[in-house]
This record gives sequence, C-alpha cells and structure tokens, in this order.
Amino acid sequence: ALRDFPAALVEANKALEMDPQFRDAHAHLGLAYEGMKRYEDAKEAYQKVASLPVRPFVLADASLARMMIRSGESRQAREKLATILADARHSRHWWEIAAVYAELDERDNAIQWLEKGFEEYQGLAFYHLRTPMFDRLRDDPRFQQLLRRLAAGKPASGAANHRVAP
Repeated sequence: ALRDFPAALVEANKALEMDPQFRDAHAHLGLAYEGMKRYEDAKEAYQKVASLPVRPFVLADASLARMMIRSGESRQAREKLATILADARHSRHWWEIAAVYAELDERDNAIQWLEKGFEEYQGLAFYHLRTPMFDRLRDDPRFQQLLRRLAAGKPASGAANHRVAP
C-alpha cells in the first residue's frame, strides 16, 4: 500500500523463508510484482496462492483473473468472475470483484462494488484502495471522491490511524 514495491518483495520473501506456505506472503508478492508491472511474475505468485491447500478462493481467483486480462485472456477471466459472483458468500470480497471490473475497464461496475465496500466494510478500504489493484481507476473522479470520503470519515474496523490521501 505504500507503493515501495522492491521493499515489499524483500519483506514477502522474508516471510516465505519462514513459511513457504504463507498465502498472504504469496499474495503480497503478487501485488508487488503488479506494482512493478511484472505481470507474469504476479500471475505465478497468484497461481501459487491458488494451489495452496487452504486458499482464499476469491483472492486467488480474482487476482488470477486480473492477470489473465493483462495476458489477453479476457474470456477466461470473465468465467472466473462469473464463478465468484455466483457464490453469494463471496460478495464480502468487494475489493477483489471491483478490481477485476476495473481491469476489464468496466468502471461503473467497479465503482458500484467499491461503494458497496465503503458502506459495508469501510475499514478495509484504507488498505485495499492504495494497492496496484486499483491503478486503472486512479484518474476516475468517482474513485477520487471515494478516497476523499474515506479520508474525511471515521473508519470502522480499527483503521482510525490510517488516512488515505486522494
């Protein structure tokens, strides 16, 4: 979220040295590679997340879908997204769903999911909106407005010390 991607790679790799099965480290490795525009490396990191025995279904599949879009595999990405949307339990993963729509350049759908997240899970937004997942929306005035609303609000979920700059 600080966008220091080389440092994030170092820290993720340190975590993986301690526990090679630590899925969050693989996911953060993927985000760091995304931020460095190393999309094939990001895809490999997300595939590792997907291969772990107890995996976060939506995170792995949504991240893979975003990398598929970048690789020109939009049809397969849309199939993954449809699978995610078909399971109502996954609607709480608003940021991953919004990020896939952003990658598809379906800004209206992406913003709708971000609004849902803002209303239901405001505290989580402080972290997720700063990651490379949302770089395609940074110039959208609605995205900027959402960042301003977050910065001006009183976030839930213990995120009171995190401020998001527009």
